[in-house]
Amino acid sequence: MDALLPLFPAFLIGLTGGVHCFGMCGGIVGALTLGLPPASGHRLLARLPYLLAYNLGRILSYVVAGALAGGIGTWTAHLLSIHHAQLGLQILAGLFMILLGLYLAGWWSALRGLEQAGGHLWRWIEP
Repeated sequence: MDALLPLFPAFLIGLTGGVHCFGMCGGIVGALTLGLPPASGHRLLARLPYLLAYNLGRILSYVVAGALAGGIGTWTAHLLSIHHAQLGLQILAGLFMILLGLYLAGWWSALRGLEQAGGHLWRWIEP
């Protein structure tokens, strides 16, 4: 029984990950599918290239983001002691979340440039 104990948290993480995918990825794929030209209709073969491109792009972006984060983390760990790097990243993440909350509440507009840059990028990559 003790050998199976670590499997329970892994199972719970899988369940919560599935809920996340249903809520986030499912909505995006649904909007993408509804935005397809009417000529494609409801045929799976007509939608398949769009769905494959979305999912391959999503997976590739996760791989690139993970590789960048891992590379930067490894590089930083070699330069600094890991405790200082971790503390610095925690402070940076906390500050960004506070600033993002203020921006979303409409109390601080300094992140508007970052959002506009994302808008320009989205116009370039949108389907």
